[in-house]
Amino acid sequence: MVFQQSLKRGYSLIELMMYVAIVGILLVGAATAINSALKKGRKSATTTSLRVISQEIDSYYADNSRYPETLEDLMVKPEGMKGNGEWPYVKPVNGEMPKDGYDYDFHYERTPGQPHPYELYSYGPNGEDAPQEEWISAW
Repeated sequence: MVFQQSLKRGYSLIELMMYVAIVGILLVGAATAINSALKKGRKSATTTSLRVISQEIDSYYADNSRYPETLEDLMVKPEGMKGNGEWPYVKPVNGEMPKDGYDYDFHYERTPGQPHPYELYSYGPNGEDAPQEEWISAW
């Protein structure tokens, strides 16, 4: 007499649910790590860009004995300028000033008589609505 065993091979519902739960936990952890790395990268890119633009503003001053009126003056020689600098100090990206790591414009204003001759900053990840303590400054 031959006995046939009718056991089905495969995974039970509980085993499949455990597998899905473990994969879900791993994906959440990976997404959190990636998001954190992206935030750090954007801030680092913004800080580096601020440093480079600030150096070019100082080069502009050294060449022309005055600070630029706008950041666009770093890309295109202002009309009537008799300085001996070589334009562009900052290479345009698609015809515009490079943007910060959050894809916002940098902000520049001359501040004569203040501790710094100009202010150069990014509003940071929250844009123009960000409180001043979130701004990223060249200083």
